[in-house]
Amino acid sequence: MNLSPYIPLPLAISLLPKIFITLQANLAMKKNLFSILIILFGFTTLQANVLVSDFLTGLAINDPIEKGTYTSIIQDDSNPIMINQWNLSGREDAHYFRSGSSPVVTDKLLYPGYVEPDSLINAIKLNKFSSGGRMTVYSLLSDSEYSMKPYYLAFMLRVDDVSSLPENNDNDFISFDGNYTGNHLRGRLILRKTPASNEFAFALGGLEAGQEQTTTYKTGQTLLIVLKYNFFTSDRSTSLYINPVITDGEPVVPDLKLDFEGIDMLAHIRGISLRQSTFFSLTLGGLRFADNWNDALGYKSGDDTPGSTTLVDMDTSGKLVYTPDPDGFYLPDFSFAGYEIGIVDFPQLPVVKTISPVAGDNTAHIQTAIDEVGQLPLDASGFRGALLLQAGKYVVAGTLYVKYSGVVIRGVGNGTSEDNSTIIYATGDMPHQRNVVVLGYPSQNTWSNIISGTQQDIMDDVIPVGANSFSVADSSPYKIGDRIVIYHPCTEQWLQAVNFGGVPAPAPGEPDERWTVGELPIVYNRIITQIEGEKVTVDAPVYCTLDKSLSQSYIYKYDQTNFRKRIGIENLRIEIESLGGTDENHAWSAVRFRTTDYCHAKDVIVKGFGLYGISTECTTRSTIENCQAIDPVSELTGERRYNFNAGNNAQLILYKNCFASKGRHNFVVNGMSSASGIVFLNCISDSAYNVSEAHQKWSQGLLYDNYTEQNLIRNFVLGLYNRVDMGTGHGWSAVQSVLWNCNVTDEGVIGLQHPPTSQNYAIGCTAGSITGKPIAESDFPIGYVESQNKPIENIPSLYEAQLNARLIPSDIPIPEGDKKCYSLLINENGVNIIFSVYQDEQKKINIYSLDGKMISSFESSDNPVSVPLQAKGMYIIRIFVDNQHLADKVVF
Repeated sequence: MNLSPYIPLPLAISLLPKIFITLQANLAMKKNLFSILIILFGFTTLQANVLVSDFLTGLAINDPIEKGTYTSIIQDDSNPIMINQWNLSGREDAHYFRSGSSPVVTDKLLYPGYVEPDSLINAIKLNKFSSGGRMTVYSLLSDSEYSMKPYYLAFMLRVDDVSSLPENNDNDFISFDGNYTGNHLRGRLILRKTPASNEFAFALGGLEAGQEQTTTYKTGQTLLIVLKYNFFTSDRSTSLYINPVITDGEPVVPDLKLDFEGIDMLAHIRGISLRQSTFFSLTLGGLRFADNWNDALGYKSGDDTPGSTTLVDMDTSGKLVYTPDPDGFYLPDFSFAGYEIGIVDFPQLPVVKTISPVAGDNTAHIQTAIDEVGQLPLDASGFRGALLLQAGKYVVAGTLYVKYSGVVIRGVGNGTSEDNSTIIYATGDMPHQRNVVVLGYPSQNTWSNIISGTQQDIMDDVIPVGANSFSVADSSPYKIGDRIVIYHPCTEQWLQAVNFGGVPAPAPGEPDERWTVGELPIVYNRIITQIEGEKVTVDAPVYCTLDKSLSQSYIYKYDQTNFRKRIGIENLRIEIESLGGTDENHAWSAVRFRTTDYCHAKDVIVKGFGLYGISTECTTRSTIENCQAIDPVSELTGERRYNFNAGNNAQLILYKNCFASKGRHNFVVNGMSSASGIVFLNCISDSAYNVSEAHQKWSQGLLYDNYTEQNLIRNFVLGLYNRVDMGTGHGWSAVQSVLWNCNVTDEGVIGLQHPPTSQNYAIGCTAGSITGKPIAESDFPIGYVESQNKPIENIPSLYEAQLNARLIPSDIPIPEGDKKCYSLLINENGVNIIFSVYQDEQKKINIYSLDGKMISSFESSDNPVSVPLQAKGMYIIRIFVDNQHLADKVVF
């Protein structure tokens, strides 16, 4: 791929760290950053993404197309390849060297709707060759390889003569090529003989012929052909489309698709090859080589209507109005994820102890300081204070434990310089594959220690998704503020309803990995907020329907002796020493939260881990913000490279503005039926080797919100689907989960499937494909898809809109029509509120962002009232005047 002519490569590369620093400082600007990167590297939507369309530049009718040819068999400096031109194929083996007449330029072909007629260039004539065959290669850029994404070659084709076609002809007439000289052919398009002498069919081939196309076509008619070539590790294939409807976008099912395995699929394209033979003559024209369907076909839809969804809308006060999907499910409310369920930000604790690095192993040095802070008394808010690690490199050969409530470890920076950053450098491998930092109780508690006398059955027949109240047999054992578990046993009846996880019955002699009774109870960690008779209300909803006919659910209080609260880690870097590559003899996980509530990690960078970058396990109501988990070191196989992991009993966790690179599962929920209410907000996945997903066994209520994939090295990158018998019968990995305004690029694939008794959603997501069959083994109905490739503009973030709707009071009457007593006038500094009533009264004005935070509050008797706004965006303005509450939404 050529770099943009506007910025030289050295300068572009030098700018990237500065741009990335800006990104970390303000992740809200990430879309602007991507625009900058697009301009730097030429992937811009301001120009067509057609990679080559000038195959016949400078040629006239009857000209031979080969402008650079070899005078000897051997490629050497005296016989260079002519880049971006047609060349006669030359090989070291004289047996494969073909001489004779070059293909020639002939009159253009026309196909309705394909490109504009005045822009069509002339066509290429492949005449019957007198003997043998001749390979002509258009040699693409010598300094680039077109790799790790789909590519499309579109052209018009008129087959003129197939009278000499032998049975099972294997000679292709056009193909993608893995080198510049025509000897690594892939994606071969082949003509096949039919009973009628004036008809033919198609076949696809790799090194050999493959899939057959049974539909026949007549000679003399012009066809529109698209060859698609995938280079992803998860999908190595060539697809053929014949006469597609240009305005419909890429068809879900091609006319032919040939999958490749192993080395029979090179990870690059360097050329496009034509072959003449004694068997056929044909004409092809209007070749366009592009990295997306529309540009290959020269089609611009012109459709700029904004995305929309029928499931949720925002009224003028910022409140959300929900409509059920066709199965009767409502979108869950995800706003309860995060520190203190989003009600408050985590605090900036005062520093109560400061240390600097010492020579040698700093494990005991840091641990002693942590223990000192841990012995300080808790204040009224449940905090002890922050331990500040001054700039420098802290060599750590052991594991650090923050096992005290109310303690935060804080550094001075997360960069690579020891002069201005705090770097914990984990050395050695003793014990083998240890953790570096554990925050919370060292061993994991799963809320299973029931306090005697507190277990009570839930009496409701059904508790639907999104409900946060229910009736119990006897509410007397409980009081407001009690922490309880809602427990749904894994019964035979429930397993039958979900088809035992969708895991198939085993073949003879194979283990049975279908889900079993008692294996997967659904549990929710909740706090009682209200009791009315036998009706109990809790602080967050359930994310799976609890059906009494399938399983008798109940609640109980649990022993919290080992639980730790309000622990954090901030503004530092953790690097793990290793040999790089696939070395596995090093510290294994960087940061693990365990048996904790109300915790946070902020501005932390971890690098070089093998298993977890940052993991939350038996952790609730917590936030991981502005963190990076990058460059893991391990083999590329199972149980490795979970950069950001929500594990067992992880609930109501917000991962916000985080960045992950080179993981197997960069952003993953791996806690089975005990994990729920997990939100990935504005997170970026880079160069992922596998799928960001719920990994196994009925995780519920997950939201990927404005999630982005970049630098794809595979096409299937994001999924809410059934993993069938992967692992130990992973089956249905996610239910009642949502992908909202995600962008995996037009090269990426989203896997989305409809689970039994539940649903999964993709709303406003940008992707090359959203499919119900992301893997061959997993063939289930597709989930609920709306507004593909059109983000939902009026609700840019579902999480933030839901949080705003929950935090802004609902008792505000919104004036409408002639009852409205004011008007709004937007100006360069904000907005003026012009009152037609209450002109002279004192008015209180509160301004909120859409995430529910108050931006400012002031009082004024002016008319108009000037409301300053600092940043572009959407705001809720509340007006209090003469015992009236008014509200409006402003887009500034």
